[in-house]
Amino acid sequence: MLGRNLANSRNAVNERPSYAEKGKLNDRGDTYTSSQYYAASMLIMFLLYSGLTVCNSLFGEKDGHTLYRLQSMPVSNAAIFGGKVLGCSFVTVIQAILIVAGSSILYDVDWGNHVWLLMLVCVLITLASMTIAIIVSLISKTSSMASSLIQAAIILMTFLSGGFTPLHGDFFKTLGEFTVNHWALQGMLHMMLNAEIPQIITCIGILGAISLGLSAAAMIAYRKVGYHA
Repeated sequence: MLGRNLANSRNAVNERPSYAEKGKLNDRGDTYTSSQYYAASMLIMFLLYSGLTVCNSLFGEKDGHTLYRLQSMPVSNAAIFGGKVLGCSFVTVIQAILIVAGSSILYDVDWGNHVWLLMLVCVLITLASMTIAIIVSLISKTSSMASSLIQAAIILMTFLSGGFTPLHGDFFKTLGEFTVNHWALQGMLHMMLNAEIPQIITCIGILGAISLGLSAAAMIAYRKVGYHA
């Protein structure tokens, strides 16, 4: 009798309707780990901070009064300016490769199978970082002012894109879509989930459009202000 009652109780429990449904983040049923999420977020933040190198280098020549010597040489201002940007960009991309490889080996972070697309995203983030630094450096009067503005912009974009912690609410999500971080992070997460190529290309395309827009703004700022001692 007791066994029959226990069996009936189990059947009743099993027959209760379930109010929770299992979901998945993509069609393949994969999900990214917290280490993958924050590895991508911190990589993006690091690449954006690399613009401070250009900022410090540009102001360092002025503050150290060495720009006069450079301008006295048979080299154009554009060549001096472009050389600094390209040199810092090259070092930053190499550092990004080391970070991706190191995190994959030491912390077992799976960056997905699209290595070249991942590198393209890193290059576009670096381009955005350098152009932001150029614009701020050209319109700022001091190195400390430029550094403060760049750091404030990076922290704000990282927050709005959910880089520190995933944000909820349509308002923050809408604002986040106007940041470099958002599209870079979404592109990397899609790669980690081995999503379809069109989904990844969409994120990269929007990130590229933002980077090109910032590049155009940097060129306009350089033509109007220039790089002078």
